[in-house]
Amino acid sequence: MSRLELQLPALHHKDAAENFKNEFLEMQEPVIYGSALFDQMEYEQWLAHNTNNRQESTVSVGWVPATTFFAVRKRDQKIVGIIDIRHNLENDFLAQFGGHLGYSVRPSERKKGYATEILKMGIEYAKSLRIEKLMIACFSDNIPSIKTILKCGGVLSETKPYTDGELINIPNSEEKVVNIYWIDLKNNKNFENMTVKLRKWNETDLDSLVKYANNNNIAKWLTNGFPHPYTHENGKAFISMTANDNPAKVFAIEVNGEAVGSIGIFPQTDIHEKSAEMGYWLSEEFWGKGIITKAIQEIVEYGFQTFDIIRIFARPFSTNLGSHRVLEKAGFTLEARLKNAIFKNGEILDEFIYAKIK
Repeated sequence: MSRLELQLPALHHKDAAENFKNEFLEMQEPVIYGSALFDQMEYEQWLAHNTNNRQESTVSVGWVPATTFFAVRKRDQKIVGIIDIRHNLENDFLAQFGGHLGYSVRPSERKKGYATEILKMGIEYAKSLRIEKLMIACFSDNIPSIKTILKCGGVLSETKPYTDGELINIPNSEEKVVNIYWIDLKNNKNFENMTVKLRKWNETDLDSLVKYANNNNIAKWLTNGFPHPYTHENGKAFISMTANDNPAKVFAIEVNGEAVGSIGIFPQTDIHEKSAEMGYWLSEEFWGKGIITKAIQEIVEYGFQTFDIIRIFARPFSTNLGSHRVLEKAGFTLEARLKNAIFKNGEILDEFIYAKIK
């Protein structure tokens, strides 16, 4: 259920691409990283330049062969980001500071998990070029980018003062410090293990469902409908319950081929028919890796596309701070705090209401 696809720039992208560029300029961001100087050229000039630079035989003097893609959202074909994958580092600036790969997300689409999706797709493309060790650089004060690179398996190798290249003019560059990361594309277990997708539950998931769901650190944050201990009979009943949903409402969260959690969206009835409740859980050993945030973003997009709803809400316990953070990262807004609304394990707790509007 990937939300984005990489598209080679073409003439039909012109209006959307100009809108993309103008958004950066309006936000006082004159440099669009990973755009192969789109921020300095008119579209037709840049398109020809970009096309020529894909091939060794036509690459511009002083450049290396590279492929630049727009990251386009499937739902509405909006250009969300851009990424430039250099085929080699046979250029002093790239070898020192630029690396194999640069990317940007447009300002209005940040903090939605798109950077990670774009970088992962770029890494997969780099693998197709038979690049075995991938260099990525970012400024040491760019905390969101650092988190994205680490999430995708980047390993910090050095930090050093930055120097502009011949064609690059970054404001206040003399004050910048750059972090250099490497990703081993042949043996990168961290990246491979972060492959996440949503799919329907099936009978073969029973053992992993019971293994991961049978954990009081999960059950304590959920309603009493989620049992503890969690038995094979509980698992069979759950998988059977989800099998007949059409359209599907409950999905397994799969990581590296194994179901390690669950997420669902449940349209309401009567006067609340335009709302849907979202619920989820994830195996404890996968907490803190950005997996549940990505799952929430995907189920929200699926929910708004599939059901006739305009609002999706979740009801975490007041003490479940981790759930609060992932909802906020996924674009949900705290609407209410219901005092003393929950009684769980002998304790009275407040209930928070988070929601996202279409």
